[in-house]
This record gives sequence, structure tokens and C-alpha cells, in this order.
Amino acid sequence: MLVPVTYTEVVRALAVVVGLTACYQPGTEVPCTVRCGAAQECPGGLVCNTATNQCALVGGGCSVDAPPGTIDSPVDSSVDSPIDSMLDAAPIIPCVFSPAPPGSMMLVPGDWYIAERAAPRAVMIAAGIISQTTIPDTINPASYTPLYAPSIVLYSAPRLAPGGNELFLVIKSGSIAMGSSTRNVTSNVWSVPLSMKMKEPNGVTDATFLDGHVPSAPTTTNPRRMLVSLSGIDEYRETAPNEWRRIASYPANIDGVDVLGHALLSPDGLRMTFRGQRPSNNVAGYYLERASVSSAFGTPIQIPTSDGLSVATPYLTPDCKHYYYADPNGGYIHHVVYL
Repeated sequence: MLVPVTYTEVVRALAVVVGLTACYQPGTEVPCTVRCGAAQECPGGLVCNTATNQCALVGGGCSVDAPPGTIDSPVDSSVDSPIDSMLDAAPIIPCVFSPAPPGSMMLVPGDWYIAERAAPRAVMIAAGIISQTTIPDTINPASYTPLYAPSIVLYSAPRLAPGGNELFLVIKSGSIAMGSSTRNVTSNVWSVPLSMKMKEPNGVTDATFLDGHVPSAPTTTNPRRMLVSLSGIDEYRETAPNEWRRIASYPANIDGVDVLGHALLSPDGLRMTFRGQRPSNNVAGYYLERASVSSAFGTPIQIPTSDGLSVATPYLTPDCKHYYYADPNGGYIHHVVYL
């Protein structure tokens, strides 16, 4: 299907070409072409992606979806166009699940969970404390250790970035802020979380958040993208270290599915999972996909399980083989494996 191209889109495309030309410097190292070892030394401003042992872009990515210099131009057309038509514009590219949905395996007590199996690393919240493990599928609570020292500041809703060395979370200290923390790979100590600058589309006005808003992990695209969700979902794009700007918003109901937050983007930015509910159904995990980060998302599809439990913090691995979620009623983390 051909999509009409507006004058604004043509101007934006030309701006991308100009930005790429202006940013290019001879001799710049190509991401993911150099291996990095135990010393984790990378040339040309690249960083070591410990999950792949390759020198990659900051955030672990290998490719560029838009030059950072174009952030100050008008934001994505999805901000200004009707949301419903945008969601219907792209065909869905579904995961292929087992014909008979499997049941889940009960792991450890907790009410928030996120894994990065490739690292491997996982974080969860239990009794209000964020803890980490290097055994994502463990059933032993003793395998988890706290990330941070006790503080009067409350931290919640942790999301591991791809590679397992960066954490995004909510900071509660009089107001609600989205924050980030990084792991020292030598000492395995996490830095004290710092609030991020979250901006509205004009790049000037600060975004405001309510209790219940939660961030996603960032993508590995360059610039990176992330979501902040509650009832409805906002997509942000990174404009500078620890600074983000809202570029798109998705409604509180998508094709008959009520959005209940906990949204997450896959590392490539092409799959979104979220907590949702259809009328008369249990709260479940849903996903939808898009062909590129500038394309529209398709129709939500429920992630199948046979246990019928209510779902919180759904996390589907990029290969669609592992699905983790918290059961807010039973108080345990669950793991489903799709063959």
C-alpha cells in the first residue's frame, strides 16, 4: 500500500541526508565490527557490549535509525496525526507460538520483574527492594542481592537495558521522576539513580508524571527510544545523555484492548509489549509490532498462556521463546517457555 508523502516529510528526509553528511568523519569506527575482550577497550568512542563482546554504539546498538542532529527538527509525524489511523497503517508481523499454549513455571516471590537473558541478568522487586541476579530462571530467592543501599528515596519499576549494565526506574522523592543507574562492570556496584530530563515535543516543557507511570528499557537503536506508560503510552527519543523528548503518544484503548501500563520496547524498537485487558477477560500481556521505528504499530495480540493468571510487567524475549510476568494476586514471578 502506498502512503501519501507530505511536504513536511520530504523536508524532514532532506534534513536527515544533510545531517548524515555533516556528521560523517573519515576514520570513524564502524559499530559491531571490532571484538572487545576482558579489558573492554573500544576505539572511536564505541563501548563494549558485554552481551555480544563487540564494540558497539552507546546503548549496545549496531545501526543508526536517525542521526542525533535531527532531534531539533519537527518530531515524528505520529505526534500530530490521528492515533487510531496510525495504529492501523502497518501489517502485523506476529511471533509464532506453540499451538497449545504452555503453562508457566513459578520462579520466586516478587511483584516486578525484568530479565536480560543474554547478559545474563535479571532484576525484581520483592518487599519494596530492588534486587538483582545473574540466574534469570532461578527459583531460589537467595540468588538475588539488593542493588542499592537503604535510602529515604523510593525506587520502583526497574527495567534492565540490553546488555544488563544500565537500569531505568522510577524515583519517588516528593515528585515522580524517571531515572537511570549504571553498573560498574568491575565491582558490580550500581550507581545512585539520577533523574532524567524528560521533555515534551517542543523540547522545552518538562514532562510530568503521576504515581503509576513507569519507564521501559531503552532500545539499542541510535538514537535510543523508550516508553513511559500508565493508561496510555508515550514514546520518547534520546536527545543527549540522560535527556529524552516525547515523539509519539498511543491511546488508552488500542483496538478494544485497555492499556494498563507496563509497556516495553524490544531492543530493535519494533515490538511493544504491555499490560492490557479486553472486556470480560483477565488482565494479560499483549504485543504489537511495526516494520520500522518510523512505521505504525499493528493490532495487539495476546501473549498466550494456559494458566489464566492475571499478568503484570510482561516481558517477551526478542526471539519470542521466553515470557516472564508477575502475578499480582499470587505474588510470584512466572516463566513460560515456547518451543
